[in-house]
Amino acid sequence: MSKRAEKVLGANVKALRKARGWTQQHLSDLLIEEGVNIRQTSLAKLEGGTKPTTASELLALATVLQVGYDELLPIPAIQLQLL
Repeated sequence: MSKRAEKVLGANVKALRKARGWTQQHLSDLLIEEGVNIRQTSLAKLEGGTKPTTASELLALATVLQVGYDELLPIPAIQLQLL
């Protein structure tokens, strides 16, 4: 994933988390329960767009936040290759 896509993903995760009134620690705890080991410090980097995200992390984020992938990363796949 490109750096720009990582920034978009991070901003969207942060906005969705805040809209739910969750702290980074709470979201981290939920992700760990989902089987993805993302500590609060790594989540902060993800939200800041500086941590590359794996497919399993993306799946867990969508599951825990109860959103589709398009809400996490609303960029058509073809554009991701160009970023």
